[in-house]
Amino acid sequence: MTPDGQDPVHLLVAEATVNELFVDEARFDGLLLRTIHRLGQGERGHTRVTYRMEITGTGANQLGPQIGPAITADWPETMAALVKLAQGLMGVSPGFLLWHATLRWQRDIAAALGP
Repeated sequence: MTPDGQDPVHLLVAEATVNELFVDEARFDGLLLRTIHRLGQGERGHTRVTYRMEITGTGANQLGPQIGPAITADWPETMAALVKLAQGLMGVSPGFLLWHATLRWQRDIAAALGP
């Protein structure tokens, strides 16, 4: 992904377990932004999707509180959109829903790292 006016930020799928989780990592300016997308068993047979962001590296204590909220601000909207999508697409794999949400996550990172 490429933030406006900046060099590309390369994303890496660092870990993946089918129908359980995948982890995206982005590195820039000494920081590691790691997002864990996890599927779990919810109530009444529903699938629970959990996101967690970890920001580590040089300056994470100062920069993390600044960029973390900018990146994760729309996660509740993302989850609501996933629920709506899932309701309209019965039988769609949870992996597809995670992929859809990851596209939004990439946009959010690009915006947070932009000028």
